[in-house]
Amino acid sequence: MLAKLIKYDLKFIYKQLIVFYIILITLAITAQLTANFDDSSIFILVFIHRFCQGAVLGFGIGTVISGILRTWARFKFNVYGDESYLTQTLPIKRSTIWTAKFLSSVIVILTTALVIILALGIVFDIPAIITENATKTSNSTFTIIMTGVIFILAVILQFIYTVQSGFLGIIIGHYFQNLQTLWAIIFGYLIYIIGEVVIVAFCMLVWANFDPTIYDALYRSQFENLSTLNEVLLGFNILYCFLITISYYASSKLLQHNFNVE
Repeated sequence: MLAKLIKYDLKFIYKQLIVFYIILITLAITAQLTANFDDSSIFILVFIHRFCQGAVLGFGIGTVISGILRTWARFKFNVYGDESYLTQTLPIKRSTIWTAKFLSSVIVILTTALVIILALGIVFDIPAIITENATKTSNSTFTIIMTGVIFILAVILQFIYTVQSGFLGIIIGHYFQNLQTLWAIIFGYLIYIIGEVVIVAFCMLVWANFDPTIYDALYRSQFENLSTLNEVLLGFNILYCFLITISYYASSKLLQHNFNVE
């Protein structure tokens, strides 16, 4: 049943999101096909290349936002909206319904990240960039690749926490009799901000005071090498995992109690 719930969630979300994926990849391919004309006197080809190159970055951000909003919309519609009565009568536990929503959101974030990485890989010669930086700096190719991977993971975890904050905000908002959407927005925003403050406060007030290298990196922006940056990013990743875990179980517990459907 869990797999079926995830299937229906993804079908709803991807119905719109797949259009963004296709446009994003099309823009990336077009930018790559016109790359050799970047220094050409053919204005229209130069314009197309630069326009598509910039559009990939902008549309990538738009795709992430669309995926997050679509995920929230599915959750609200399925649990509190028109489909809520059907959802509540399913012969499954509410914890299973919640697990399906969480896993669906993670899958959406991961696939969206992969599509964006693919698009950027098409537009920009990433292997060449890595090799060039490895040659110019004292960092090895492996270290540069690891930095990229850890950074991407940090971004993905931040997006997952963003979705989780929205979920938890929607759940709390629907404990109120009136203005449920407004309360959902307020609580979702507050939960996200509190999580970010916790991460920053822990890193700057606790971690930095025990590690001079981290202190220099956070307070003075002095990174001795990429290994220090990797250490900071890994710290962020661990903290995001901690916040995601807390919000996951908080949402699960709150869904076990009565709430107001629309």
